[in-house]
Amino acid sequence: MIRSGVRLLVLFSGSLLAACSSGPPGSSGASAGSATGWNATSPAGMAGATLTDAVPYASGFVVVGAGPDVASGQAGGIWLSADGSTWNALDVDLSSAHVKAVSPAGDGLVAAGEHCTGECIGYLLWSTSDVKTWSGPIKPAGTEGDVAIGVAARGSELVAVSGEIVDLGGGNAENGRAMTSTDGKTWTVAPDIEVMHGVRLGGIASGSSSFVVVGSIESGSTRTGATWSSVDGKKWVPGSADPSFAGALLTSVVAGGPGFVAAGSIGANGAVWTSTDGATWTHVDDAATFAGRPIVDIAGKPGALAIVGNDTAGGHAWTSTDGKTWHDVGLIAGADNAKFVAVSIGTKNTLIAGKPLPGDPPAGLLWIGPLPG
Repeated sequence: MIRSGVRLLVLFSGSLLAACSSGPPGSSGASAGSATGWNATSPAGMAGATLTDAVPYASGFVVVGAGPDVASGQAGGIWLSADGSTWNALDVDLSSAHVKAVSPAGDGLVAAGEHCTGECIGYLLWSTSDVKTWSGPIKPAGTEGDVAIGVAARGSELVAVSGEIVDLGGGNAENGRAMTSTDGKTWTVAPDIEVMHGVRLGGIASGSSSFVVVGSIESGSTRTGATWSSVDGKKWVPGSADPSFAGALLTSVVAGGPGFVAAGSIGANGAVWTSTDGATWTHVDDAATFAGRPIVDIAGKPGALAIVGNDTAGGHAWTSTDGKTWHDVGLIAGADNAKFVAVSIGTKNTLIAGKPLPGDPPAGLLWIGPLPG
């Protein structure tokens, strides 16, 4: 999954225009019935990179991830584009780090990642008010055993979440943790969150009155989807246990639809839930649309939603105006040789970020499309 923070969209009325006729190097191009109008690209500066998240910024986008390894070891990557086509790596101290999530915060950005020396563990945070000058990495006290989940902003309030690894042998037992800040530079770790013990967190979003985190409760081989909400990022309350959460993993959440919309999977099938308050959730009965296609990312705001996922044929995208009825955009050109990881809508273009199939050399793959007309 993509463990990311909140992702924002500009107004998205209608379905995505469909995919282009050319794909990344080695792709087979568009298949019969796939959409048209997109350009797929593998920026030269992202060769060897692994992308994890994307957000709109100014008139373009920012994407983050792991940059190509350098002689001294691993390094993260943050790239900026004014148009979605030409990309520049930003001057940020990302040595021995990978960046997992990025979120708009006021006029700037906050990014979350991990310290990497072979394996990646230990929470790191960066922030900027203008994209040119960055603070960080900040290492919140006591998070040396944490993995990054995401970060969200509401006004001057920032909340970051992480997963404290408590069972390296088991591979999936984490205790959820939260940190708060008002400037992105000084972070305070919230008290132990007992209701987030033994979980796998997916993402965080901010609404008008609360922050919402989604994920699952892990117990041996049993998994149950779960949500938590907080007014201040310090005290967290579990959401209602909807019956549809049985076997579910919620990977991403945004403010949108009736209030919040969460996405993820139930087994091998993608799934979507809506909520008016972030506490009580309703499963969207659209199983045929998402069958065999686990969802990895969702982006949106009221009246404008998009999700991306993958199946054996490649990446897929869906759009909705209310979070309840979804339109399957179909297979985007070049995505039959790739996996989608993130989606974002800017002021001029739509951006989907992805990566090659397992076994192929790592590279940052991007699909740039027009806004719906």
